[in-house]
Amino acid sequence: MKTGKLLAILAVASLGIASSANASVGTAVPEPSTYIAGALLLLPFGVSALRSLRRKQ
Repeated sequence: MKTGKLLAILAVASLGIASSANASVGTAVPEPSTYIAGALLLLPFGVSALRSLRRKQ
């Protein structure tokens, strides 16, 4: 088997296209603590936006 053909087969297999067993892989769902951490990280941006809106008035 030529190297190029082998690489193509490995690339297709790694994408999950070659086998039907890989087709049923689920998607990763973040934990609730990840959502909470993300919201807390966005909190300073919201406070900054509110402060700048108050200064304009």
